[in-house]
Amino acid sequence: MKHQVLLFGQRAALDLRFTDGATPGELTISGGANSTVFNRAGTLVSASAPRFDYSPTAVGQALGLRIEEERTNFALRSAEFDNAAWNADAGATCSSANAAVSPDGQTTADELDIASGTYRSQATTGTATIGQPSTASAWMKSAATGSAASMRLSTNNGAAWSTGGSTKTTLSLSWQRVSVTWTQGGTANVSLGVGSRAVDGSTDATCVGRVLAWGGQLEAGAFATSYIPTQAAAVTRTADNITGSFSADALTFVVEFDLNAVTGTRPILSLDDATADNQIRLYASGTDLKLTVTAGGVTQADLTLGTVAANTTYKAAFSCRA
Repeated sequence: MKHQVLLFGQRAALDLRFTDGATPGELTISGGANSTVFNRAGTLVSASAPRFDYSPTAVGQALGLRIEEERTNFALRSAEFDNAAWNADAGATCSSANAAVSPDGQTTADELDIASGTYRSQATTGTATIGQPSTASAWMKSAATGSAASMRLSTNNGAAWSTGGSTKTTLSLSWQRVSVTWTQGGTANVSLGVGSRAVDGSTDATCVGRVLAWGGQLEAGAFATSYIPTQAAAVTRTADNITGSFSADALTFVVEFDLNAVTGTRPILSLDDATADNQIRLYASGTDLKLTVTAGGVTQADLTLGTVAANTTYKAAFSCRA
C-alpha cells in the first residue's frame, strides 16, 4: 500500500507526499525489517522502513511509501528451486541452477523443465490456521516462447494435490509475479508447488516448457505481500509503522492511496491519542472505504465513503475540529 497525505490547517499546509524518496521530518517511520522494495532502477533490493517503492517496469516512476503488515515467508530456500527443500515431492527437473538474472539483479534464477504431471514443491508447517487463507507466490518467466506453468496450494494430508487452489499462467519472456490464494482446510500443513498440476489434482498438459523461477513465498494471508528472502529457516518481515504528532483546532486531511488487495481490514490513516478510545480511522473493509470516529470509547460516526478496488489510486478527504 502506498500513501500521500495532505494536512491543511488555518494558515499552513503540510504535504506528506512520499514520492520524492525523503522522509518528512514530522514523522517517525519504523519496522519493515527483512523486506524488499524496487529501487529507482527497477531492481528488487533489501530494505527496511522507510520503504520508498518504484515501478519495476516504468523505470524511475515513484510509487510512494510501502506500508505492510507483519508476514512470514515459510517457503525455505526461496531463491533456490534446485535445493532439496523443493524436492519434497516428485518435482520437475531443475535443468540449470543460477541460469538467469533474477528481479534482484543477481544471476540466481533457476531453470525448470516442466513436463505434464510434474511439479516442484515443498510442504511447510505452521503456515495457516484452519479456515484462514494462505497465499503462495513466485517470480516466473518463460525460458522459451510459449511455456506455461501452474502454481498450487494444497493441504499436506497424504493425498497430495487432492484439494486446494491453483492458477495456470502462460508466461512471457519478462518476469511476472504469479500468486494463488486458498482458504485453509482441515490441516495446519500446507504444500506449495510450481509445475503442471490442475486444481483437481490431474495433470495439465498445457503447463509445460522451460520456466525460470525465483523468489518463492508462502504466507498466511489473503494476498501476496512484498518478497521476503529465506534460506534454511522461515523469515518474518516486521510491520511498517508511521507515527506523527499534529496540533490544531481544525484540520482537513486529503489522502491519496492505493491498495494491493481489498480483502479483510486495510488501515490507511489513524489519528489517535495512542489508545483505541479516542480515534479517527480511515480504512478499507473489503471493498468498502470506511471512516470511523471514536470518542471516550464510544463510536460517534461510522461512515462508508464509497467502494475501492485493488491496484487503483484514490483520493479521500475529511475535516475535523476539536
